[in-house]
Amino acid sequence: MPFPFGSLKLKDRLSRQEYRFLEDSQNFCVSWASEVGANVAKSCIISREGLHPPRGGTQHYGDEITEKANTTLNREHNGYIISEDRALLDMERVHCWLSNTYWSPGIAREKVERAAQFSSLVLGVYLEGEQVAYCRVVSDRASFAYIGDVYVDEAHRGKGLGKAMIRYALDHPEHQGLRRWVLATLDAHDVYAAVGFEPLVMPERWMAYLPKSGS
Repeated sequence: MPFPFGSLKLKDRLSRQEYRFLEDSQNFCVSWASEVGANVAKSCIISREGLHPPRGGTQHYGDEITEKANTTLNREHNGYIISEDRALLDMERVHCWLSNTYWSPGIAREKVERAAQFSSLVLGVYLEGEQVAYCRVVSDRASFAYIGDVYVDEAHRGKGLGKAMIRYALDHPEHQGLRRWVLATLDAHDVYAAVGFEPLVMPERWMAYLPKSGS
């Protein structure tokens, strides 16, 4: 559907690429609003100053809209706030957590930040403005998703925050209709089983490649 420029006549002031981006972004917004309600649509406001056309074919369209709409998807859990607003993330704290885990000991902060940057969804949990948990999702948003780096600060464990983050991810409108969600865990099987995860069906069909340079 054409973007409703109305009397503003923005089309005359935008490049063809920018105009195409606006049309795509509005279509994305309307589609998403049908999933999560009219309040999201009200958040889908595109300004000329906030417009950033796709760069090098790697940025998904609608990023500006997603940033505005995402704030409406915050979820409360027993006094905690779960949010996908990346501006709230305390990456120094996240790096400290992850560099001391069994799955990524000593990981460099640059890798932690790059992993977050290229994930399809990154969640933080906050109490009175302080981040207390983290997780991320790697997905093509069409068929497959991997949940990784699930971490809850020790002082806030036992309050269901891990399960609450996973439920948030599973409910997210941009991650619906997938064929498969997967994750790996050493000792939190009960946590993930509580939200529907099961051991791999036919694990003999799965393989992994572990580069020697990977860390």
